[in-house]
Amino acid sequence: MGTSGESVAKHDPFVYFANIITSSVDCGSANTPGLVVPAGAGSISCPQSASDIPSTAANALVNDFNFQPPNPSPPNLAFLVPNLLDDSHDCSVSSADYYLNVVLPKLFNTYTFQHRRAAVVVTCDEPKGTDNAQTTPLYFAMAGPMARSGSYTYSTSLSLNHYSLLKAIEDNFGLTEIGNSATSSSGIASMFYPAGDVDADCADTIGDLASIAIVFGATSTQTNFNPMADLDGNGAINIVDLAISAINFNVTC
Repeated sequence: MGTSGESVAKHDPFVYFANIITSSVDCGSANTPGLVVPAGAGSISCPQSASDIPSTAANALVNDFNFQPPNPSPPNLAFLVPNLLDDSHDCSVSSADYYLNVVLPKLFNTYTFQHRRAAVVVTCDEPKGTDNAQTTPLYFAMAGPMARSGSYTYSTSLSLNHYSLLKAIEDNFGLTEIGNSATSSSGIASMFYPAGDVDADCADTIGDLASIAIVFGATSTQTNFNPMADLDGNGAINIVDLAISAINFNVTC
């Protein structure tokens, strides 16, 4: 597994796990499903406008997020790595902007983002130019149903970094915090709505339990289905969702 064209392996951490790259199930291809697959066509020269971005960019990810019952569930976590042109490494920042202007609307129109509690995080691994002092802030943005509305206006005195994002992912899935993430700030988690917050008011209250009860028994194929009440994302609003809200009762942003 190595560099191909404008895509480089070092930007994709999953290809460094031997149990993935040696597995025909986990390491797929453009025509074979797997945990690690080509995302879609990337630019072959620096994009000068959104029309220069291939129409199939990130289509593999978009197709995964368009899975809907009774088909297989969409991934719980996805990691998209643009090539060196589309991520602005070898081009101007506007090239990345064009890429995001094509890819993000496709993601937001998928079944997952229309019917599930989902969020997308956009960030970078390093700033433009030389930053030996490591003081240049990195771009970070969140969007989607689970991202607090207007989160770009929130501020914190905490210093957030990549470990903070790793910590938020680990905590979301109930995983053991590893390395520096165990001592990092959890400030990023405050940009998500609480686990039991159905009405998106940044608090899990009796109103959220009532919102679940009103649509209790509904499935994603029915018109009364409320995706924000489907707390476990299984396409059905049931006792598990009530339990999640009850466990997180009075939790606030």
